[in-house]
Amino acid sequence: MQRRPASVLRVLLGSEAALGRTEAQQRLAELGATVECALEAPEQARWALGASVEGLSCQVWMEPTPPLDLGGAVAAGLIDEDQRRAARDSSFSVLVRCVLGERPLRDFHTQLRVLARLAPAGVLIVDECSRQMHPPQWLQEVAASSTPPSPRALYALHAVSGDGRVWIHSHGLPRCGCVDLDLLEVPVDDWRAFVPLAQAVAARWIELGPPPQGEVFEPGHGIALLWLPWRAALAKVKPVGPGGSGDRDEAHGGPRAVLFAAERTWTGTKPRPIAALAPRLNGDPILYVTDGETERMALLAAERLPRFAALLARHGAEEGWRFLAKLGYPRDGGDEAQREHLWFEVHALHGDGADATLLSEPYDVRSLRPGERGVHDLGLLSDWLIIAPWGEFGPDEVGALEAAEGLTH
Repeated sequence: MQRRPASVLRVLLGSEAALGRTEAQQRLAELGATVECALEAPEQARWALGASVEGLSCQVWMEPTPPLDLGGAVAAGLIDEDQRRAARDSSFSVLVRCVLGERPLRDFHTQLRVLARLAPAGVLIVDECSRQMHPPQWLQEVAASSTPPSPRALYALHAVSGDGRVWIHSHGLPRCGCVDLDLLEVPVDDWRAFVPLAQAVAARWIELGPPPQGEVFEPGHGIALLWLPWRAALAKVKPVGPGGSGDRDEAHGGPRAVLFAAERTWTGTKPRPIAALAPRLNGDPILYVTDGETERMALLAAERLPRFAALLARHGAEEGWRFLAKLGYPRDGGDEAQREHLWFEVHALHGDGADATLLSEPYDVRSLRPGERGVHDLGLLSDWLIIAPWGEFGPDEVGALEAAEGLTH
């Protein structure tokens, strides 16, 4: 099995800031780390330390901040102009490097906590593996939480268009013991419908690992897929748009999985272009969520429920705002662990209950009917969503909504 590449995170320090080795040792010790001083430093490093935190071995060092292209991060709304200027003026960066283990999301959370402790006043976070940039508020919020961030924090999805087709591909998954994903020849008018599919596959592979190549797997109800290495895939499909052999530079070659729709025939299973799934994905597809991710989402939803409640009290009566909660009801005839997760529109919260109207169509909970309003136990909470005039925000994204509102928590 191919050795996992390291996960490398960088935090840019402010223009007047630098972090000394002794202070870094103290901050790591405050986190409960075992610190090793005798460590060979990267060539450009001013100092380097080894640290073990909760069983995760890390290499930590400080180096001069390299030139960074921040235009894309500003255009995407990931950072604002003030943060761009602060990043541009940064002289030094602190980096944390480690190899994620069999529970990559948990280890990544530990890595983020190390980074946040070392540089609580950092001005920008750069994920060297996924090519993502994060504002400092995101790092501090994730580090302060007892629940890991979304699996989406471990990778980035890029969409490249041309000739009426879109090439959707990921960066960052190999550090999780996976391969990066490619979706080729996605129709330009439908590409947004394929993003949740890619996210569902990535989350499944991060937690469970990818299936063998060519083996059929189902990331959603009635959605059968298989994957092939990109070289084998390009022998079957010659992209009209981007994603062909001419686009396979160092960053887009190597171990990559091209997803295909799996068509079962009397002679076996054969790959079909992923675009064949457009009608289903443009409908109301049911994409599966792993047990681990369901538990993580429920924990984070409960942890950040007071922030949902505060925004509900502030905007619940305003046009353009909707407040939704997902509750996991026991299935009829099943054991307590078998639950059907249903969406409700929340009108008010009262202690441990939610005054809410059922939006979903239950399959296995016959006591509930769509459109019925009542009080429901928040102990069943598995997720929530706030729909604002400018976007949708769940527990993982609520910090961005609060920032737009000028709120603190």
